[in-house]
Amino acid sequence: MSGAVFHGMRPWALDAGIIECTGTALGVVDLHNDADVLEVVITTGRTVRLRFSHTAGGRAFALVFTGVSRFHAARLDHHPDDAALFHDLSHVPVEGGSDCEITLAALRLELRAAGVEFSVD
Repeated sequence: MSGAVFHGMRPWALDAGIIECTGTALGVVDLHNDADVLEVVITTGRTVRLRFSHTAGGRAFALVFTGVSRFHAARLDHHPDDAALFHDLSHVPVEGGSDCEITLAALRLELRAAGVEFSVD
């Protein structure tokens, strides 16, 4: 399967438990240990944007899922101190995109995206 088109980072392999983005403008970024989730933005333009703060350097960056054709969100019980925590994601390449399940402390997102972009604010 072809999977999503990646920009600003190396493509993820078919995998679960993913916590890193490699080949980015910030190098290797560990989303679980070295970043805090600042916001999740879901647009009517078929885009889901996860904005982060890099804990080491304080730089803001985003993972943007574009061309989203399937989307589901579920609220999760969590401790208030963990609200900014990114747990992990799973990535499955499919024809015309990628199926991703993203688990944050407070939210689980399931989506199919045609593209994934890593951008530094």
